Amino acid sequence: MTDSFHLTWLQAVLTMLAVHRLSVLVTKDIITEPVRRWIDDRFTGKLVDFIFCPWCVSIWIAAGAVPLTIWCWIWWGWVALGLAASSVAGFFSELV
Repeated sequence: MTDSFHLTWLQAVLTMLAVHRLSVLVTKDIITEPVRRWIDDRFTGKLVDFIFCPWCVSIWIAAGAVPLTIWCWIWWGWVALGLAASSVAGFFSELV
């Protein structure tokens, strides 16, 4: 019996770092602040809580990123690599 998919450790790590980067982009980055402010001004409740919660956002981003990793690695791999590099750069910039 063969596996329906094969995930390498590199694919898994790049995908995890990509999910981290996208979660920070949605919930904390300055570039998305106008969108968060717009939502905060017009809505209340769970939607507003959601866009400020990295844990909450990461679940939904991972729900999309994992299938992309499994089925579309040829193009998603390049995207994940760029996002992972940005995530690592952000981590090191916090240390300096």
